[in-house]
Amino acid sequence: MFLCAMALGVLFPTVTRAQGRIEGQVLNGTTNQPAANQEVRLLSPRGGMQQVGKASTDASGRFAFTGSQIDPSSFYLLETTFQGVRYHEPVQFGSAGSATVGITVYDSTRTEPELRVHLLRILVELEGAKARVREEYEVQNASQPPRAFANPNGTFRFKLPSGARPPNVSVTGLMNMQLPQTPVAGKSPGEFSIGYALKPGRTTLTVDYEADYSAAKLLVGERVPYPIDHAELYIFPSTIAVDSPLFKPAGVDSKNSIQKLEADNLPGGASVEARLSGEAAVTSRPKRANRKHRQDKAPR
Repeated sequence: MFLCAMALGVLFPTVTRAQGRIEGQVLNGTTNQPAANQEVRLLSPRGGMQQVGKASTDASGRFAFTGSQIDPSSFYLLETTFQGVRYHEPVQFGSAGSATVGITVYDSTRTEPELRVHLLRILVELEGAKARVREEYEVQNASQPPRAFANPNGTFRFKLPSGARPPNVSVTGLMNMQLPQTPVAGKSPGEFSIGYALKPGRTTLTVDYEADYSAAKLLVGERVPYPIDHAELYIFPSTIAVDSPLFKPAGVDSKNSIQKLEADNLPGGASVEARLSGEAAVTSRPKRANRKHRQDKAPR
């Protein structure tokens, strides 16, 4: 019996799942000091962001997760909340089944820092009597020392032209995940804000809205309260006439019937407007053109 058992063990070895280990440190990027007594949560995106484990940092800001519940072949996120702002980092296991992850958090402030728009991209699609507009903002928070801008009364402000329908807003999060936001209407018509915390560095925000184009005329853009380093305007179809004191022609994609216009170094409060007129397209632009002009997304 003993020999038989040994033979079975050789022919059919027991399969055991390797246990993973995750360790790391939470550092305050504002003070360059470790964040002690900070709760860190281990999440499983495949399980609908189910919490797999929880740890607390020591005096050096260090934490660790061990145990049979950690599978090195799975994907996990680490989450911690510091001064009301959530921070996430992905876990990448090495060949030995262990991972070291650093999480940088920042002091929060309700005072608006000197925000600027590194890139504003406006995409306009005119089809029949309908206009679809997408505005993409790459917002730079270059506060020194670095701080997260978090204010329940709103952080990012924008304005839509008259006639625009209620917008859909999203923020590009970690690994390019789109995080829907709830726009809050301001005191004046067309004014909106969102409450998403703007961390140091760049945050990409997308505003989508529709408008009526039955009169074959449309005003796109409005006053932007932040300085803009570079702005791009894409219009489909390319036969549309454009009247703008700021945007200058920058070429035509004849294959996809898209014209491009650009503007640079605009001060805060500039009126980033363009008046469009002309016959709209009968059918929507090719999907491949849409993908082409939605590149260079900066993950957060």
